[in-house]
Amino acid sequence: MDFNLDYKKALTLAVSWWLIMFGVISLVLPWYNQFTWMKLAVAVFAGIMAYLLSAYTPIYGYSNALLLGMIFVVVGIALDILVTYQFNSEFFTYWSLWLGYALVLFIPLLRVVRHYARG
Repeated sequence: MDFNLDYKKALTLAVSWWLIMFGVISLVLPWYNQFTWMKLAVAVFAGIMAYLLSAYTPIYGYSNALLLGMIFVVVGIALDILVTYQFNSEFFTYWSLWLGYALVLFIPLLRVVRHYARG
């Protein structure tokens, strides 16, 4: 049994997460800038999506969980620079964006397989 993180799967999950979040923010955009609670809800939803998607790969150990979270964040920021920034140059000044990324960084820690046999 391999206890290392599957990087190809992690990248696929990170891109999937970003696509879902881009779609969600696009759907709620009329309300996103008007209501603070909507920004908070989207940030929490980002964490929930990261939690659900991280279930698709086994995470053995806290270092692998943080690595998966970092992959999600790095891919998310890279795609935001390439795509989202073109639509909104102030995007990276939103506190809710960074709250969402902070949640996404640490949420995979909740998915660590706590009891596993060492080979």
